[in-house]
Amino acid sequence: MKTFYLSLILAFSVGPVSFGQEWTDNLPQDKLQNGELTFYEIRDAFNDYWEPFNVTNGYYEKNGEQVKAPYWKIFRRWEWFWESRVDPITGKFPETTAYEELQKFLKENPEPKSSSGNWSSMGPTTTSGGYAGLGRLNCIAFKSSDANTLYVGAASGGIWKSTDAGSNWTPLGDNNAVLGVSDIIVVDGTPDVLYIATGDRDGGSMWSLGGGQSRDNNSVGILKSTDGGATWNTTDLSWTASQKRRVNRLLLDPDDVTNQTLYAATSIGVYKTTNGGTNWTQLVSTHFVNIKFKPGDPTIIYGSNWYGDVYRSTNSGVSFTATHTTSYGRTEIAVSANDPTVVYALSDG
Repeated sequence: MKTFYLSLILAFSVGPVSFGQEWTDNLPQDKLQNGELTFYEIRDAFNDYWEPFNVTNGYYEKNGEQVKAPYWKIFRRWEWFWESRVDPITGKFPETTAYEELQKFLKENPEPKSSSGNWSSMGPTTTSGGYAGLGRLNCIAFKSSDANTLYVGAASGGIWKSTDAGSNWTPLGDNNAVLGVSDIIVVDGTPDVLYIATGDRDGGSMWSLGGGQSRDNNSVGILKSTDGGATWNTTDLSWTASQKRRVNRLLLDPDDVTNQTLYAATSIGVYKTTNGGTNWTQLVSTHFVNIKFKPGDPTIIYGSNWYGDVYRSTNSGVSFTATHTTSYGRTEIAVSANDPTVVYALSDG
């Protein structure tokens, strides 16, 4: 993971503006490699590098012309976000997610509180910055027997449900409205059984520097609901945010009539359960960003990673063989429903 996120930030350096990332050379390299950098160390390294350039509003003068300082605004947004969230003395980033803090609070305060009350919105409800700050949705899942019922998962806004084709939405997740959700599996029923891959696999432009956008980007594992999302429980695949792991994708085996067999692509390998999450078994340790079944034959699974490679398994994920390798970045895959022998791969790079 650390190797990948270091590669990710270095990837921003490619091209004519590569000098803009040389400020990372000012960082304590041992802490950078170990993911132990503090907010203050990151901020000081950035400021020290750009100080001689006299940057104003993201631009500096070069050969009589105003030149844009690469990633200046991105860094300043990151700085603004984290400044009030880190330890004010040490600059250390928080080690737990909102989900973990919520579970701790509920354990310490078992008495139920009233869910009713008179509340009114105090805003803001608009922004002058266009779509900036409106959030991001990672995934969408549908109820197969009801076209009007769908679920969405947000990068750090939890899971939501609509029963009227998206006109109105209800937040789910045991009042945990800031949980990251990267994927959703819906087992159609009355009520629905749901599985969610927690965390945000795509978030955190500063992950490689030890912070990311939020510890809610880190996964706490796979959660399961047996009452349509009203309440949630952990499964055997359960982590803490400090372990810095990801669940990137979930698959439900269509050939299992009991709907108990699932696959999970995680940052520490591909896992499989045959009993609805009670137990998970690691099949391979490869870090796939995406996995897909071959339509009509779920024993064949395709996988792609963060480095431009595509893999194929012909034995239900017990082993994978690389079928296409490149030097690109994150690769997403899709399989044609009209021709299951056709696999598409989209790489970043």
